[in-house]
Amino acid sequence: SKKGKYREREFTMANYGVRLIALKIAYLGWKHTGYASSNLLEKCATRYSVAENDNSIETHLFHALLKTRLIQSPTQCKYSRAGRTDRGVSALGQVIGLEVRSTTVFPSKSSQEIDYISVLNAVLPDSIRALSWTNAALPSNPLSNHVTCDVETGKTRQELALERGFNARFDADWRSYKYYFVKGQLNIELMKHAAQCFVGKHDFRNFCRMDIQNAKTFERLIFEFEIRPSHNDTQHDNCEQLFEMYIRGQAFLWHQVRCMASVLFLVGRGLERVDVVQQMLDISTAQPQPRARDFGEHAGKPHYKMASEIPLVLYDVHYPSD
Repeated sequence: SKKGKYREREFTMANYGVRLIALKIAYLGWKHTGYASSNLLEKCATRYSVAENDNSIETHLFHALLKTRLIQSPTQCKYSRAGRTDRGVSALGQVIGLEVRSTTVFPSKSSQEIDYISVLNAVLPDSIRALSWTNAALPSNPLSNHVTCDVETGKTRQELALERGFNARFDADWRSYKYYFVKGQLNIELMKHAAQCFVGKHDFRNFCRMDIQNAKTFERLIFEFEIRPSHNDTQHDNCEQLFEMYIRGQAFLWHQVRCMASVLFLVGRGLERVDVVQQMLDISTAQPQPRARDFGEHAGKPHYKMASEIPLVLYDVHYPSD
């Protein structure tokens, strides 16, 4: 029968117009193995299944993009991401840049654009949601903000923009994270005082997981670090009250936020002095010697248990306005 002889028509992006967009997504990190996928092209060889051993956000995203024919290949869509979150870490404002099929850009002739959000959410798992999209145009004045150089490449934003167009990672002004916790018996005022030591440009090698191969420098710029009740809750005397750490910076090292949170919890519990943050940031002097019952005897970089990944959320990524 004709129905039995039906063959799927080959999809070719060259037959359609394309547009470069910035897509904002949210996801529940504890339901996935992290954001980034390894061997992405191999695992996205088919549009209709996800590899059983890869439950990453990135793999689910590309399977959705391929299944809906918004892209033809992960390697041919000018893909970029604002950052990569580890296993268990969630996001409310992750941003990716990519070139997708358009029904309004030449040679397409429709007057109505594809509803990218509805199309993607129809095939994505419930734990991953597309939130919004916009045209990914370059800023009219790439040097209009106070961050002029990328910390990894050393090149100015303008130089990078001319080389490769919009990039969700390199074109971001700043990223912000929130870390949620219950007040309990923590001394919030001491934690606030210690947290202010993080603001500014510092060497954070004592507040990260060392990644010598990928990190050319351990210096990072933190614009803001607040500890405050979540959702404007004013019941400060309630031990069950939910608080949040709000951290806004140019970029972050591997596990940096979790390491900063861990040391602040020690301060809040009275197990470390308020000035321990300042000491650990000062790499020109001898390393601080935390109490043996907290860290154990050590030499060099302090050893301590990182804060849990579950309460950590990539909250927002900001880009310059035209």
